[in-house]
Amino acid sequence: MARGRGGGSVYFNRRLNKWVVEVRWVEEATGKTARVVKYADTRREAEARLLELVDEYRADLVVLAR
Repeated sequence: MARGRGGGSVYFNRRLNKWVVEVRWVEEATGKTARVVKYADTRREAEARLLELVDEYRADLVVLAR
């Protein structure tokens, strides 16, 4: 799946034996980089979670806690 800037990453972590979903954004209020990481058992689940995260962020629903 080709993604553009801000589209996140999906990769397999062999140590955890899980697929990792990672999305980074710049918080507009502070200018700092925020990172959200989620895990999935299959690549298909990871891709679905990535799409959910990007959609939530674009709808301003993701709360980036420190």
